[in-house]
Amino acid sequence: MAGLLASSGAQAQCHTGLTQLFPFGNGGGVNALTSVIDTVNIAFLTTSSAFVSAPEGVAPDELGGGVWARAIGGTVDTKATSNFNGQFVATVIVPPSSSQVLVVNGLESCGTKVRQDYGGFQTGHDISILNEGNTGANWHVGVTAGYVEAGAKDTGGTFTGNFEVPFAGVYTAFSKSNFFADGQARLDYFQSELNDPLVNGIINQRLDARGYSLIGNVGYRFDLPEKWFIESSVGGVLSRVSVDPFDVTGTLLLPMNPGVAFPGTAQVHDIESELGRASMRVGTSISLDDELVVAQPFFTASVFHEFAGNVTSTVSTNGSASAGPSGDSIAWSGAGTFTTSRVGTYAQFGVGSAFQFVNTGWLAYVRADYRTGESIEGFSVNAGLRYQLTPEMASLKNGGSLKDSPAEWGGYDWTGFYMGGSIGSTWGGQHWFFPSFGTATDPDFAGLLAGVQAGYNYQMGRMVVGMEGDFGFSNARGARPCPSAFFFSCEDNVDQLGSLSARLGYTLGRALLYAKGGLTFGEVTAQGHLDAGTTNVIGFSLASPVSTTIWAGGWTGGGGMEFALTEKLSAKAEYMHYDLGKDTYTVDNSGFGQIVANASGNTVRVGVNYHIAPYPTYKE
Repeated sequence: MAGLLASSGAQAQCHTGLTQLFPFGNGGGVNALTSVIDTVNIAFLTTSSAFVSAPEGVAPDELGGGVWARAIGGTVDTKATSNFNGQFVATVIVPPSSSQVLVVNGLESCGTKVRQDYGGFQTGHDISILNEGNTGANWHVGVTAGYVEAGAKDTGGTFTGNFEVPFAGVYTAFSKSNFFADGQARLDYFQSELNDPLVNGIINQRLDARGYSLIGNVGYRFDLPEKWFIESSVGGVLSRVSVDPFDVTGTLLLPMNPGVAFPGTAQVHDIESELGRASMRVGTSISLDDELVVAQPFFTASVFHEFAGNVTSTVSTNGSASAGPSGDSIAWSGAGTFTTSRVGTYAQFGVGSAFQFVNTGWLAYVRADYRTGESIEGFSVNAGLRYQLTPEMASLKNGGSLKDSPAEWGGYDWTGFYMGGSIGSTWGGQHWFFPSFGTATDPDFAGLLAGVQAGYNYQMGRMVVGMEGDFGFSNARGARPCPSAFFFSCEDNVDQLGSLSARLGYTLGRALLYAKGGLTFGEVTAQGHLDAGTTNVIGFSLASPVSTTIWAGGWTGGGGMEFALTEKLSAKAEYMHYDLGKDTYTVDNSGFGQIVANASGNTVRVGVNYHIAPYPTYKE
């Protein structure tokens, strides 16, 4: 009993020893997850939610478009306080007559600090209507996808986590003169792998979460003499993330690390974010290299505030175990709730420059940011590159912002062969059924998807028909606690995806809108994961998990948009749904190891195609 109450070094942030009895009790894991969510929300939130631009001086209702990508990397430290309220009851029996009941309850406060190193990218493709109705208004509509990877560590404890976060969404942007506004709706998937063997008995165990983000920004640029400007903007992020329940092995029943953490279940309630931003940017325009490059250096200062309340989590544990021939036994139960504080208010300062490569179609920017507050400190570097149709109208050298150029409207012939590459994300799930138990579970998966495509188009008037094949590699993965097997997780992976589809499209000048459908195939894995690692649990005979990989096949359908940037290059963005059918997998070498599973999912990809002669040409 003294061992149960002793405070370990890993729990030194807490005032007493109650939290060490519960899974995730000190809040370090929740702080890490919340920190990663905050990073994903603001990682690419500079002044706008997408890398777009708007022109001036173009003919009414011109059609434009472009493709872009940006990357980010950085480090951030986040502090949080978790307040725990719970009760734990244990009954220890030592034959023939000795028994003791232990009751521990009360309030406990734990402080944690998480160091997070992260990197990622975002890509997008948009089509725009320029100078709508001769009013000077410009609209962009586009599709975006991206991926963030982060490593997080509780610097005062033993918890570490690796997080992979693919996301996909749509965006729009509006500008008129010096006014601009934009919005983005996005789906985010948090695929984590957690480790905390000393305190919680967590060994390479997966935990998944999924959510949505709504992002909006609005601003105005004030032009000053000598090509200087001041730009003010405000923005915000509304997001909600739902986290799967998490079965934690604990350390009490592990022979490799006997300790005081009991096995149990942790449930992080939905994590909401209501993040607001106010920024001021100051800059100028400079012509370089005989006016072949125009730079726009700037300095920006921002204030962020998290309006959402604390994150709430519940933990529970109950069970019994015996010491073998001696007959000693322990039975326990407990439950608790803890709240984890948020990041609060902080400042961010950034320096950087935008660039226009005159008459080439290329636009770029680079910036570095430092953020500081009572609960946060970090820095990041962010850079982006955009290629768009005929950039000659852009006028940074005259003090303006990054601009698109007017797109030439007219008949455009898509007939011919093409090939290219794409990158994006995939997400979905498997439905597992255990015939031996009559139980089921639905592990999700999500990840990055990158690959190649090739095809042929034939145009008849405004209608375009064709065939396209594609193949890509993915790191999509996921997991759920296994039913009827507490110490196991049910894991799934999708490593490769391909399809052969027919396309039917309709042209609008340089734009092609299309539907697509056909056959799909993929490399699908289903496997069990022993959460205690390679060591069996005391008092239990646990079978070894097994991994089964199958090349599955089925159908796919969806659609997208493609825009001709030049005679030979086009940019595309598409959404596809796929169903890989039902197969039998072995996930464990015991009697319950056979499952029947169906895998299905979705993809969003942004890509570029190179058109081979006969390549697209204008039709008079």
